[in-house]
Amino acid sequence: MRNAASKKEARLVWKKPERGRRGEWIIRDGPRREGTGIHHEHASEIEKAKALTAYAARHYQAPKGLGENTLIAEVMAAYLKASQDKASFASHLTPTANPIIEWWGDKKVAEINDVTCKEYESWRRSQFKQRPPRSKKPPQRIGPATARHDLKTLRSAINYYRDHIDRSFVAPKVTLPSEPPPRMDYFLTRKDMAGRIRAARRNPKAKHLVRALLIGIYTGTRPGAVRRFMSVRDAENGWIDLASNTIHRIGYAKPQTKNKLQTPVRIHKKLRWFLERWRKRDVAAGMRYVIHFNGNPVDDMQRCWHTTKAKAGFLGEDHGPHILRHSCATWMMQQGIHVNLISEYLGMSIATLLDTYGHHHPDYQQEAASFTGKQRRIA
Repeated sequence: MRNAASKKEARLVWKKPERGRRGEWIIRDGPRREGTGIHHEHASEIEKAKALTAYAARHYQAPKGLGENTLIAEVMAAYLKASQDKASFASHLTPTANPIIEWWGDKKVAEINDVTCKEYESWRRSQFKQRPPRSKKPPQRIGPATARHDLKTLRSAINYYRDHIDRSFVAPKVTLPSEPPPRMDYFLTRKDMAGRIRAARRNPKAKHLVRALLIGIYTGTRPGAVRRFMSVRDAENGWIDLASNTIHRIGYAKPQTKNKLQTPVRIHKKLRWFLERWRKRDVAAGMRYVIHFNGNPVDDMQRCWHTTKAKAGFLGEDHGPHILRHSCATWMMQQGIHVNLISEYLGMSIATLLDTYGHHHPDYQQEAASFTGKQRRIA
């Protein structure tokens, strides 16, 4: 990716320790030098790629008026720069942008078509998921859902570039892989939940996960929102209001999106007891985030989640904390609560609720399954 004021591309260079200072990976971009905060020489490629992507988002100025000849790297740089203030930038958008820039970066917008989208999907699915250095899990290839997610991000970047920077080209159609079918029986049992809570309580480095587990299972809130819950009213993040017995899933200044509603939810009577205890501890410690570790908000729970899952003796595969939302929906359906109430409680459309969880409801096809074959008598 080339800066207009640079003769060479921005690149990472290892600066050796000197005069009592630690070594550091720095970014060289023409006359500009900027530290990354990465002080170990053998840093992972992912960590270095994130530093370069974040640098591009801060400094890169995409050229205008090139239309379909615009490089896709320019489009992604502009999109990243516009999105860097969002909460999802570091944990979600940056890792997704890295493979897009790697494969599409030197291609032009005009080269996006059905063939190149399928080529990208094949290339992405030939890669393996990133594992922690000491992980004992066997290598696992990236699935079509990840490739689909990447291409959706590319589509969003193109639409943003067209609407806000350069209206001289018509946004090409980004062909997405087929959407995987909904997971019909993807939930934790009550025994599974109890085992994970016990395992998290026994691990000093995972006690914050207890809060995420209980809030997730009793409210069905998406894990990204749970991690950012505040104990006070906030413009950006959701907050827990014990006075009105309500959890606000989104900050008061943020608009609702059509695809992922984040409606307020009443606090479950069993969850309230925990929230009151946590609030007393957090007020005494001066903490404003409900989920915190060593006094800091939690940016990611994946590693802690999988460690706790293993210590709880769960050998099957699940795909992270989002299973708590599925479990909450399933439990409510199994209890026979009306689908309209569940839909409001979860912020989920009735169509999605019935398609994915409808077969768990005790009234599922009950009337249809009781037919007798007798003809109805007409008066």
